[in-house]
Amino acid sequence: MAGEHYAKHGSALLQKHIEAERGDGRRMLYEGPHAVAFVPVCARYPYEVWVAPIRAVESFAHLTDEVRADLARALKTVLLKYDALWQRPFPYLMAWYRAPTDGQPHPGWHMHAQLYPPYRTRERLKYLAGTELGAGFFAMDALPEEKAAELQQVREGVA
Repeated sequence: MAGEHYAKHGSALLQKHIEAERGDGRRMLYEGPHAVAFVPVCARYPYEVWVAPIRAVESFAHLTDEVRADLARALKTVLLKYDALWQRPFPYLMAWYRAPTDGQPHPGWHMHAQLYPPYRTRERLKYLAGTELGAGFFAMDALPEEKAAELQQVREGVA
């Protein structure tokens, strides 16, 4: 899919998504000179956050020192916001997505991280239901803008 989008439009699909998130701003948690962190409009978990360089790169090996440092600031900002949200450690799963390592170029790829916290609220976990597990259709009981606003309000302890 990423390759098809790149072939058709000359840019990475996630880069288009990032441009839209930056333009909208409502779900943005961090916007630096080289990296962003935001609650995606397509979030499957209430406090899901994506962290990415602004410009598409295939992997960590393709990052400049400046981009790597800003990407670290974006990630640190999110993790500090998570812990400060309820004044306790905030568990999450984090997956980094990079281009395939098949030796071929993947110019349509955009390396990024997705963070999946298991909580819906301070005391309630987000359980996957049958439609989510069986059909791959995620049901969210909150708007991404609402959860982004909660995280945006967290100022204490943010780098």
